[in-house]
Amino acid sequence: MTRPTLYNWASASVDEKIQVFFAKNIAKLVEIIMKGESEPGVLSVILYDSLDFFYSSWGWISSRQSARILWDALSQYQEPGNIQIPAEYEELFKDQGARKREELLEHCWKLFVKSGGRKLR
Repeated sequence: MTRPTLYNWASASVDEKIQVFFAKNIAKLVEIIMKGESEPGVLSVILYDSLDFFYSSWGWISSRQSARILWDALSQYQEPGNIQIPAEYEELFKDQGARKREELLEHCWKLFVKSGGRKLR
């Protein structure tokens, strides 16, 4: 995993610090799910229930640092092979979840490039 560059916390706004903190927590959650240590539904809550409800179009991600953290985590995300998804949720989790991840990755890419960073892909 590519690590983000060092971040100047002294010059960061409170909003930026909150974003980076939240992004790091999502990245940690993704890592836990990838290891098969959590139910798959946990990520669905983060990806489409809570974030979509509170922040349409991933608008809460406005800092380059939070975009990079989320990009690194989610671009490597794969469905855990050792967790059974209940049949009634399988289509939702695989199809909608994949679309949401792509939307988030695209948002992060646009933000990162717009702010002068090198392309993430």
